[in-house]
Amino acid sequence: MASDLACSAGKTLTRNQLPLLIKAAMRKQTLPMDPSGLYLILTSDDTIVERFCMSSCGTHGALLLPRPGPKTGVDKTGGRAVWAWVGDPSKQCPGLCAWPYAKPLWGPPSVLMAPGGDVGLAGMVINVATMLVGSATNPYGDGFYEGDPLVPVEASTACPGLYGKDGFAGYPGTLLVDPTTNASFNAYGVGSHIFLLPAIWDPLTRKCKANV
Repeated sequence: MASDLACSAGKTLTRNQLPLLIKAAMRKQTLPMDPSGLYLILTSDDTIVERFCMSSCGTHGALLLPRPGPKTGVDKTGGRAVWAWVGDPSKQCPGLCAWPYAKPLWGPPSVLMAPGGDVGLAGMVINVATMLVGSATNPYGDGFYEGDPLVPVEASTACPGLYGKDGFAGYPGTLLVDPTTNASFNAYGVGSHIFLLPAIWDPLTRKCKANV
């Protein structure tokens, strides 16, 4: 549903338009209004979103749930809901938003990991995981983060490029390898699906903690 709305809004979107797409779907009742949920927007590889591939691979925030008054269409506050957006970097910036599955745009040379499928989609999984961690720990911009609230260093963004033990800049760390697809991963999901998830900051040890 949200994908159809994104297409109707065109192939170029600003950051401010993203939560408006969700609110429009709520008004049309194609999306429920759930203050305890998280609304995720995924855009295609030919959709240009403001600052995508320039300063980020995704973003998250909160919106006021719409509760239109009779015949006015004016929003009244109905609580807040958390949303996140991630773009498909396949064509625009795989080296930035799909590493370590794609050659990095800059930095030291590194050994690429096998994605076991589409590089862009594999990168989106990593970035969705990053946005979910940020949404859970800093949903309204006043939670678990460090630095400028407008450009926060969050639980996952504090550990860029780290996925396994002994990782460092240009090397994601020691990962598991699927014997069937040769894909590199560090986590099992429902139904034994495999994923590569970013390390997150552990406030107890004050170190980045990876799944493996």
